[in-house]
Amino acid sequence: MKIKSVKFNFIMNFILTASNFIFPLITFPYVSRILGVSGTGKVSFAISVVSYFTMVAALGIPT
Repeated sequence: MKIKSVKFNFIMNFILTASNFIFPLITFPYVSRILGVSGTGKVSFAISVVSYFTMVAALGIPT
């Protein structure tokens, strides 16, 4: 098994970080244009409902 070098890890980490910045810059304007105002509101509402269920579910994980 080959041990990865620090240089390779640095490059991969840089690519991951850069894609985390670039991907939303490309997709957000497209999705907002396609969904419109009401569609974006519906998505935000659904995300908030899911986050409440996630918080409740997280309470039971330690037990």
